[in-house]
Amino acid sequence: MKLFLTFLIFIITTVAEARQTKLAVITSELDKDVMDFYLITNEKNIIDSIRYVQTSPNGSIIDDVSVPAERVMEEGGVVIVERDGYDAVILEVERFTQKAGGMIKLNYLHSGVTKTRNAKYINLALVNGRFTLLDKENNEVNRLYIKANYVRVIGLVGIKEIVTSFSKDTQALLSLDSF
Repeated sequence: MKLFLTFLIFIITTVAEARQTKLAVITSELDKDVMDFYLITNEKNIIDSIRYVQTSPNGSIIDDVSVPAERVMEEGGVVIVERDGYDAVILEVERFTQKAGGMIKLNYLHSGVTKTRNAKYINLALVNGRFTLLDKENNEVNRLYIKANYVRVIGLVGIKEIVTSFSKDTQALLSLDSF
């Protein structure tokens, strides 16, 4: 019984120390859904997992997925957007550690017709004790917008590009929130 109580206290303490940081809001020209992208760290500020929550325009949750960091690192990425049977956006990592972050590669389907893919690179870095996303010029990023790739006559064939931005008015989105 004593061992069980000790184990239970350990689990409660570990869960209480986990932190969830909202890194970005992802919107799209393809639909009106919104995806919130989170990073979950343990009590030592080491990355445990990523989480993304997709909601419809009326606020109902479409998808709520948590993926262990090890899986993203070992399996070569995780599909975060799927459309019509295609892996539209795959989140991959390069030169990445759970202690310091690294390069996030958003591998996206440019054209389903030609099966071509492009990539958007964003750095996940530890800045002043918190993880944040940075663009090539080291500007903080908290918004990503997926632009559709339309071809005349055919219609939607993929993703034209992923645009990043940061709004100082939304600095609160980057704060650490206990869950």
